[in-house]
Amino acid sequence: MSRHTSRYADPHTTGLFDAAASWASREHEPAAFDAFVTSAEFVRATRANQHSRLRTKRPARDSSVVVYRAMFSALRAHLARRGDVALCDAGAEDLASFFESRTRPYARPTMIRYVRLIERIYEHMSALGVAHQHPAARLAVRLMGEEASAAPKPELPMVALTDEEQSRLWTQVAKLRAAGRTRLGWRSSRDAAMLAVLLGAGLTVAETVALRTRDVGALDADGTLAIELPAALTKGLMPHHRVALHGFAAATVAEWVAVRESIAGTNRAMFLGRDGVGAADKTTLWRVVRAALAAAEVDVAHRGGRTLRNSFAARELARGVPAAFVGEQMGLRKRASIVPYQAAARRLGGKRRAGSAEGAVQLALAHED
Repeated sequence: MSRHTSRYADPHTTGLFDAAASWASREHEPAAFDAFVTSAEFVRATRANQHSRLRTKRPARDSSVVVYRAMFSALRAHLARRGDVALCDAGAEDLASFFESRTRPYARPTMIRYVRLIERIYEHMSALGVAHQHPAARLAVRLMGEEASAAPKPELPMVALTDEEQSRLWTQVAKLRAAGRTRLGWRSSRDAAMLAVLLGAGLTVAETVALRTRDVGALDADGTLAIELPAALTKGLMPHHRVALHGFAAATVAEWVAVRESIAGTNRAMFLGRDGVGAADKTTLWRVVRAALAAAEVDVAHRGGRTLRNSFAARELARGVPAAFVGEQMGLRKRASIVPYQAAARRLGGKRRAGSAEGAVQLALAHED
C-alpha cells in the first residue's frame, strides 16, 4: 500500500502545527493531530510491537490515517458536547464518558483501538509539555483493567444473516432497484447493485468499491453475470479470482450498468461516488448497507459489508455447495479460511432449501409489477 512521504519528525521538533502551542488550543487541535498522525513519530508511539518500530522512518498507511482522523473527530465532537473541553484539559471522566454515554457500546476491539489512540495522543502531548498522560492511563484501567487488557480475548461468533433476514434484505434491494429506474434515481440503482454483489457474490468491501466497469461482464442468456477480480483491485491482498452472479442479483447489477453508462462520462468506476464523481468509498458502502439493514428491520451486531459477505458464504455452504468452490469464489487463499464460514452455516440451522432467499424476492417483484 502507498504510504505518506512526510519527512521524519523528531518528537521535540514536529513542525509548525504539531507543537505545544497547537495542542494547547482547542481550535488548533485538528491541525496538530493531522501533523502528528502523518508523521513517523505517531508510528513509533505505538506500544504494541514497539521493539520493532523504534527506528522506523515511515509514517502510517494512508488508509490507517483516514480511520484515525475519523476516530479523533468523533472524540473531539464528544468533548465539545461536554462544554467544549480541550484535549489538554480533559480528565479520565471526560474520556470515559465518550464510551459510557453510547446507547450501543463499541465492540471491544474498537474500544481498545480508541484507548490506544488516546494513549498515543496523551503520551505525545506529555512529551511536548502540554499535558500529563495520566488521564489516558486511568482510562485504560477503568475501561478494561490491567489484567483484562493483557489477557487474550475469545473470538466472537461470525455474524451472518439468517435466510429470513436475507429475504427481507433482498426485498429492500428490489425496492431500491425500482426507485432507481429513472435518471434522477441513479443512486438507488447503484445502492441496489452494491448490495447485490455483496450478498449475491460475497465480494469484500475493498473489492466492491474498487470495481471498474471492465471487470463486470454482460448478462448471459441464462441470467448469469461474471465479475473478474484482479489482485490489483485490493493491492494484492486478495488473489485474482472470478465470481458469478445469478438470477435477481445478476439482473440488478446489469440494470445498474445500463444506468451508470448514461451518466458516468469517462469515469470507469463501477460504483460512482457522490454526484457521479470518482468512485464510491468504503464509508458510502457502509452507509448503504446500514440503511438497507435498518429498512429491512434486521438488527445484527455488525452492520457492514463484511456481514453480507459472511451471509453469502454461510448460505452457499448450507445449500450444500462444496467448501472448496465457495472458497474459490470468495478468493480465500487458504483452505482453512473457510472453516469459520462453515461454523456460521451450522449455527444458522444447517442445510437450507436452495434459493429460499431469492424466492421471496421473485414473489415481491411479481406483486410490484
